Amino acid sequence: MAPRTILAQLVVALKDDASKGAKNLSSNLKDLERNAVDFAKTMQGAKWGSAFTRDLGKLKATSAEIDQIKKSWSQLQAELGSTKNAKMRTDAARAWANDWRNQLAAVRIAQQQHVAETLADAKRRAAEEKKIAATTARDQLRTAVETAREKAKIAREASAAERQAAQESARVAREAARDQARAARQAAREARAAAREASRAEREHGRGAGAMGRAIFRNTGYALGIGGGGYLTARGARATARAGGESLREDARDYLAGLPPEQSERLRRLANEQSQQYKSLTATSLHGLYRESATTALGEEGTRDLAPALAQAQVVMQSLKGRDEALRQLTGFMRGLDTLGKNVDSRIARALLEGSVRAAGVQGVEYNPRDIFTLAKQARSGGGALSVEFLSEIAPSLMADMGPSAPGTAIATLNSSVIGGTLSAGNSRKKMAEQTRLGLRQKNGQLTAADRDLIAQNPHLYAWNRLAPALQASGVDTKNEAAVSEALNKLYTRTVADLFGKLITQQAQYQLTQDRMRKSPGLAAADELAKRDPFVAAEGVTAQLTNVAEAISRPILDTINPALTGLAGTLGSLAQAIRNDPQLAKMLGIGVAAGAGVVGTGAAVGALNGAIGGTGMIGGALVGAGRALPLLARGGGLLGLGYGGYQIGSALGEGINAIGSVAAGANYTPGDAESVFGLADRLGAVEREISGIKDRTHPSRAGEPNADLSRLEAEAQDLRNRITAGTAGAGGDLTRQLADEISAGRATVEAAMEQVMEAARARARSGITVPINVVPAPSAGGDGGTAPARASGGSVSAGGLYRVNEYGEEFFQPMEDGRIIDPRRRAAGDGGGRAMASISISPTFNIASGADAKQVAQETMAELESTFRETMRSAFADYGVEVA
Repeated sequence: MAPRTILAQLVVALKDDASKGAKNLSSNLKDLERNAVDFAKTMQGAKWGSAFTRDLGKLKATSAEIDQIKKSWSQLQAELGSTKNAKMRTDAARAWANDWRNQLAAVRIAQQQHVAETLADAKRRAAEEKKIAATTARDQLRTAVETAREKAKIAREASAAERQAAQESARVAREAARDQARAARQAAREARAAAREASRAEREHGRGAGAMGRAIFRNTGYALGIGGGGYLTARGARATARAGGESLREDARDYLAGLPPEQSERLRRLANEQSQQYKSLTATSLHGLYRESATTALGEEGTRDLAPALAQAQVVMQSLKGRDEALRQLTGFMRGLDTLGKNVDSRIARALLEGSVRAAGVQGVEYNPRDIFTLAKQARSGGGALSVEFLSEIAPSLMADMGPSAPGTAIATLNSSVIGGTLSAGNSRKKMAEQTRLGLRQKNGQLTAADRDLIAQNPHLYAWNRLAPALQASGVDTKNEAAVSEALNKLYTRTVADLFGKLITQQAQYQLTQDRMRKSPGLAAADELAKRDPFVAAEGVTAQLTNVAEAISRPILDTINPALTGLAGTLGSLAQAIRNDPQLAKMLGIGVAAGAGVVGTGAAVGALNGAIGGTGMIGGALVGAGRALPLLARGGGLLGLGYGGYQIGSALGEGINAIGSVAAGANYTPGDAESVFGLADRLGAVEREISGIKDRTHPSRAGEPNADLSRLEAEAQDLRNRITAGTAGAGGDLTRQLADEISAGRATVEAAMEQVMEAARARARSGITVPINVVPAPSAGGDGGTAPARASGGSVSAGGLYRVNEYGEEFFQPMEDGRIIDPRRRAAGDGGGRAMASISISPTFNIASGADAKQVAQETMAELESTFRETMRSAFADYGVEVA
């Protein structure tokens, strides 16, 4: 049989990255491919026939199997040997081939079954692995999603917490900023007020030995009755009335504070007792101070225990700050103790008062005891735990260095962030962890009980004994301010870092000041100051004179007060009646815009008496009862009955009107108790402010409107007017002073008038008799006005008819508005009171025949009027050119 070429090509494509069996199968298939190639090469020389060869190819016999077949074939041929029987050879070869076919087929079937099983197992394992992988992937995805969700939730919660913390921190910061701004504004207002008070107190306190001597001599002269006649008497009377009024005002303030009358009386007696012990204090000022203390938690009993110490403190403050400023400082200090809750125990309050006086003595102008009130408000709840040592010896130095608001705010923050552990933008966990690292906190982040109490009570001792050593142990140079500031800002908020930084870097200075305070005499100095400070001694004279004046005038004022109340009620009724009855207003000659003077007609008098219920004194006053004029003048613009509302004759009316225009101002209230010295001081301050504004204004803008400049210039003019109008309250007192001066110059005026009349007689040639009489004004207790007659006094108007009744039934018709004074009211009437002198001129002309009576009368009256005006101007010359 000719050799045949067998070409076998096996193409197997299998992609399975999941199982190991598939990889082994792929390797086996590659071996099979190699065997097929080898089989083809081997079959080229085989002699068993092409059919068997084809079957071997179909059965995919391997090289090893072919080798076995070859060996078996060779063995078969050897066994057949030289057998010549062809049939037997053929049958034997056929049987051999079939056996191998069957054997190989069985092997191939087993192999195929194995491969199928292997593939099925591989697929199964791949499917299982895929399922497991899918399940694992889903679990991993679920886990990843849940983890992501949890992380997002945690992030959201953390973000919300951070936002809340940030919002809380921002809120706290805003509140702190508002509090600081509010405190800064309040401090600025208080500073300006304190500066004004201090300036005034300094001027009063430091006028020099000459001013002090004049005050001593003047007050001593008042006490001994030595002085300038009527002026001294008027000054003394006003001072006495003022002292009594201020004392009664303290009683009224006790009433407003809710104190019962018996408690008010006890406080007044206590003030009198301490004023006798400490001569430079008035009982009235002590009364006010004791009321401020009694209305706090200290109570009346505590105030009584603390009264000597309060009086001593006021004496020392008088020497340091001046009289008025001393009272302000102590009042504010006691309010501060009340805010801190340190006035429940009078012993603690006394210790703090002692420390404050010592601090004021050592710190001088840099420390104001009343600033403790500001510190207490800013410290909030943290101020109550502060010790006496800190408040008395350390806080004054801190307030002098940082102002009263900053230490108070720092103490409040110290209490919340360091002791309370409140987290905020300024107080983070990182800062608290840094405190733990330095050993300032326990591992659980809490303070020890000892550190907590030390911080709350004595922040300075914590800074010196705990914080500074911890900083030094961590390598911080506590002598280097920059290093200390850097380290502290890593530990605490800004305000706390500032407080501790100030205490640590200036420890030596604070301890030195603390030692000086402990050596200061404090309250005990009050007993020595009267000997050492001449100003305190001078205040003693004034204060005790004030006490005497108060004791004298209180009973009088107790009687006068109901009368003044009744007068106010009467004037109110009169005003209402005039508003309700336009005809009455017309009859009285009262204009809508301003009061023109009361017209003294019979109808007016009757209507007026009816309007006020027949009150004779007020009715008489309105139509010309001279004694009531000063009282009504105090009423101001109600009926236009001020200084410009009356015309006392032609010239005197103009004089009073001029006084009114000078004394009254936009800011002036009749009865103002300001002294000329106080007005002059205020005028000087206002003029300095005006000068400062003009200096700061560019020349190109000098003509532009400036509200502040206009207001100050108006105030300055008002002050000048008031200074010109009188030396002690240009109200009704000035009117009475003018009347006193006129009365004192009665002889001079009468002589001048007589000279005028002599000249008139000479000019008339045939004799003119013009009787000139200077008569006193009526008192407050005289008869009320009943009809417009000269006998009863009252105002007169030009063109009106008035009964004279000097020679029977006579009438007087004046050419100008004026008044007629009742001669019966020269002496004190039933109602008592001071007399007021005025001038009444009632000329009677007896002209001889042949003379031009009308011409003589006109010329005489013109001369009389001119001379009278000049005389009145000379009488008012002492009050300034404007008034004259």
